[in-house]
Amino acid sequence: MYLRNISGASAIILLFVFASVLSKFDLPFEIFFLLSTMYSIFYLLPKFIFLAGWKRQSFVNVFHYFLLFYIAIIFVFSTIADINDKSLPHFWNLKSILVFVSVLLLNIVVLKTPEHNIKRTLELIKKISFFIVFESILSYFLPNSINIFISDFEAGYRFTSFLMPGYILTGIFLILGYTSYLFLNKSKFSYKSIIVFLLFSFALIQTQDRTSILTFLFVNIFVLYKNTSSKVFILSLYKKLFFLVQIFLMVAVVFFAMQNIGERKNFLSLSSVIDRYTLFVRGVNITKEVFPIGGGPGSQVRLMFSEKIPFNQEVDPYGDYKEIRKKSRKGVSFREDFNYSKEYVRKRVGSGKTMSPHNTYMDFSISLGLIGILFSLGIIFIQFRAVVSVLIYQDRSTYFLSVFLACSFILLMNSSLINSFWILVILYKALEIRNQ
Repeated sequence: MYLRNISGASAIILLFVFASVLSKFDLPFEIFFLLSTMYSIFYLLPKFIFLAGWKRQSFVNVFHYFLLFYIAIIFVFSTIADINDKSLPHFWNLKSILVFVSVLLLNIVVLKTPEHNIKRTLELIKKISFFIVFESILSYFLPNSINIFISDFEAGYRFTSFLMPGYILTGIFLILGYTSYLFLNKSKFSYKSIIVFLLFSFALIQTQDRTSILTFLFVNIFVLYKNTSSKVFILSLYKKLFFLVQIFLMVAVVFFAMQNIGERKNFLSLSSVIDRYTLFVRGVNITKEVFPIGGGPGSQVRLMFSEKIPFNQEVDPYGDYKEIRKKSRKGVSFREDFNYSKEYVRKRVGSGKTMSPHNTYMDFSISLGLIGILFSLGIIFIQFRAVVSVLIYQDRSTYFLSVFLACSFILLMNSSLINSFWILVILYKALEIRNQ
């Protein structure tokens, strides 16, 4: 890949990596949004001036332009009239709006990137992901005192690529790279693919991020499923039985590795699921309070523990939440653990602390209200269409991309990726090109 050929989506990837590396030297990662905004304007402005490629616009493109217009109108109106009737803190905050506008511009740059450049971008992502795998091997053998590939104490000392700003995006890039590898090589599960699977499994387990690991497992389940069909009944039956055996072996390998090289032995613990559900309910409370215009970009983090918004969820009278937690750790009951999680959130309402909803759909819904809900529904529709494509249609030229979009539901339900949503748009764009 020559530097002169890097533009559009591939240039954004390099800017992202560049800003991430700078952040390792105590420079703010927010520099990425500044650089990417400047690049997006530089990239898109000639297309506006010369109307290049603007005659045929997909609905997704048009909706992004509408979002930019909507944000500008609401912000301007909020400075003229008092639309914050509940006096919520940081309501339509300018700094967060600028970051979100930067992300929207990045989405548009990806959507306007031509086909040949999208393929280069997938190649670039694949190479970055293989480098991350190499980093994970180094990280495993290096002592913590000199290990530059692990996160800080607050993030739990997890494997974090030097090229990524956090362990979550490290996991996402690994999955994107793995999917790009399968797509570009049109790979079935050969011996080479098994080795690649084991290497990526090792790297993902080092991140200790359950969401990424589960997404990776489901990606492989879908890929294996696509090879079970056959017109010959006996052969079809054999493939289906072998499919189940492969799944069992794949899951066994991952969980064996979790028990031996991972820190999270309780990988199947329901406590994380309960916590996510509790935050989801809290997000619904906030969405109702800021409906229909939303609280503005960034409000999904700042309003989670706002005393202005009550936490409407029933809690059983189990007494002090610390005592509930002690019982839950002994495995007394699912119900007690559930009530602890609810009481944990309730105790922090009014504390002034911030908390992510850990749910990208909720990020959009809280930030943009009704428009955000429609955007989230649009994402879900694309994901549902991808599931149907994988399960029903036999096309083998694009199903790797559809597999990722189908499995991205796990990522978006359990991670806040609103500021890095453009990364997922890259594979959507690649699939859109292939389907034309």
